[in-house]
Amino acid sequence: MSLINYTIKTKDNQLKYVSRRNFTHLTKQQRENIASYFELGYSKTKIAKLVGVHRTTIVRELKRGTFRYKVDTNGSHYRYEPEYAQYKANDNLKKSKRKPIHSSESPFIKLITKLVNTLNCSILAAHSFIVRHRNEIEVLKDQSIVSVPTLYKYAHKGILKLKKQAFPYGLKTKGQNKTKEAKMIQKGDNIALRPEEANNRSEFGHWEGDLVLGSKKGSKECLLTLVERQTRAFIALKIKDKTNESVQNAFDQLERKLGQQLFKLILKTITFDNGKEFVRFNELERSIFGSEKRFKVYYANPYHSWERGSNENSNRWIRRYFPKGTDFSKITQGEINKAISKINYTIRRKLNFKSSAELLNELNIPLLDLLDIKNPYYKLKLILGFSL
Repeated sequence: MSLINYTIKTKDNQLKYVSRRNFTHLTKQQRENIASYFELGYSKTKIAKLVGVHRTTIVRELKRGTFRYKVDTNGSHYRYEPEYAQYKANDNLKKSKRKPIHSSESPFIKLITKLVNTLNCSILAAHSFIVRHRNEIEVLKDQSIVSVPTLYKYAHKGILKLKKQAFPYGLKTKGQNKTKEAKMIQKGDNIALRPEEANNRSEFGHWEGDLVLGSKKGSKECLLTLVERQTRAFIALKIKDKTNESVQNAFDQLERKLGQQLFKLILKTITFDNGKEFVRFNELERSIFGSEKRFKVYYANPYHSWERGSNENSNRWIRRYFPKGTDFSKITQGEINKAISKINYTIRRKLNFKSSAELLNELNIPLLDLLDIKNPYYKLKLILGFSL
């Protein structure tokens, strides 16, 4: 415990500097020491010095832990008992804790539960939507709104009763990080060479890419996932396997669908990891409409997944709908579009309580319309009585 200096006035009105310890509760061992010193007949001042606390702490502690243990002809007999003092201290600590603002019957908790269960969305999406539209929701006019971490606490206390899938960032313990070394030499440009507009998210058109794998035993089909850094717009394209040829074919089909001009406007750079499926960057960059490049490829440092944090986060999001082991040969692109529509149309706190779809609309980029990704939250009109 570190020492803190404070000033007191003496009897002759002189200032005196006194050092004291940071405030902490007495431990069980300290209480046992107090009992031993008290039985030896030490004064309260001496006990305070030996224990390392202020004299008033000892006075309050003896008052708290002393009880009458017998009455005889000589009168009442009192004794300080450390176990009794510890019990009372624990009881006072429980009573001092702040009670939850909301109960399970609170309109706010009921609305959170209804949104998550009806729309099959996460607690983050439901909370963001309520924060943005709280003035339009009649039942929340006189209600306080707590934060997402508090909602997690409510779930642990049983106030908020939702399935585990509603909490994308549960209380997970992470193992120790192990230092890993790269197994291959990077052939393309490193992420350090990426334009500053891509690093600071000030310009649209800079993406992060990765693969989401399917079943190990079944089909080799998987998803090519792409996330735009500024708007967090997310698209996922089904490919037949995790080869460079399949990834290139997916970009060729996307370029053909969007057209050369719009494709170059939307995709300026893409940052990949160092997987074999992305290693032939010259072929990925080559346009189907000529020899010029359609976008520029950069590579993150090996085992530095945080350098593509937006993509990693979106991949965890899509895993809620397609868990590990999913056989993508049994999943259509239409079903994939329904899942990613929830990601693009979900209101996010990080985007100033807007959705990726809204930001794309403000930039006049019809990417989601061209890919047939529609707003999945039309049910909100029926639930809350107004449309988006």
